[in-house]
Amino acid sequence: MRIGSDAQKRRRLSILVLGNLALGLVLGLPTRALGPVEAAGQSRNPYDKYRRASYSNEGLYSEQEEIRLGEELHKQLQKEQRLVRDPELVGYVQRLGERLARVSKRPDLDYHFFIIEDPTVNAFALPGGYVYVHTGLLATVESESELASVLGHEIGHVVARHGLKNFKRAQQYQFIVGLINLSIGAIGGESTAARLGQTASQLLAAGIFTKHSRDAEREADFLGLHAMYAAGYDPRGMISMFEKLERLSRQNPDLLGFVFRTHPPASERIRNTQAEITDHLALDPRLVRDTPAFSLMKHRLRELGFARNAEPPARRRRRLR
Repeated sequence: MRIGSDAQKRRRLSILVLGNLALGLVLGLPTRALGPVEAAGQSRNPYDKYRRASYSNEGLYSEQEEIRLGEELHKQLQKEQRLVRDPELVGYVQRLGERLARVSKRPDLDYHFFIIEDPTVNAFALPGGYVYVHTGLLATVESESELASVLGHEIGHVVARHGLKNFKRAQQYQFIVGLINLSIGAIGGESTAARLGQTASQLLAAGIFTKHSRDAEREADFLGLHAMYAAGYDPRGMISMFEKLERLSRQNPDLLGFVFRTHPPASERIRNTQAEITDHLALDPRLVRDTPAFSLMKHRLRELGFARNAEPPARRRRRLR
């Protein structure tokens, strides 16, 4: 018993240390000095600095290493989270995600979309194209364009390699040197796999791949907005999604997942998105707000007991395993 207890204490300590490290990586990033226009209090589109950005794995891990890292993190996440296996729900989210990914700035990566059984309103992405949404978020969105804005945002994190950049910055710390030394691809043998699984669990718990700076969140908003627009969705769906998050933060903050709590204020995101739409995106009545497929998804969500305030049907848990 003493050995198990000590192991648990060490794991909790490492997660605490890594959590502080992740927070430090976000809060400790250098800030950009205000330009003369901003210093004078005049308005400026905060997305201008992302407009001509290019994205690659240069200076980070190779794309194959990134994909392998994502695979290993996903394996561990499956052990710790309850994934929804219903083919109707999962298929819908996967198709919607692929539609957005194809018109993103990283269209050639294989993306994988998953649903986590959790009532909080949350979504996040891991390196290598792994994107997750909570059932609580699916229960909250009221149109396909709102859901597209969330998936587009998470795809934006993958495009900009935000999680991978956090991981790369963390290399200077000895707390995760064990995983670094595995070189991601050099995984072999039971003991090595066990060590990787333990380290991956600690990294996931600490938020190394999901806690981003507010500037990174703004960049993901920018990329997501343009991806959903390029895919034919009404970009105002992103505004209505932010309005929902703003209401939730006031009325029921416990429903907001931790990832959303670290984003810029919803009021700022609404202003940024509205300015970008006004200045750079032409609204067209043919842009998609909703689809029959979205209505079917919401119906299936209610059938499975995942809709807000829905009573879970008998034997639902056994069916989804």
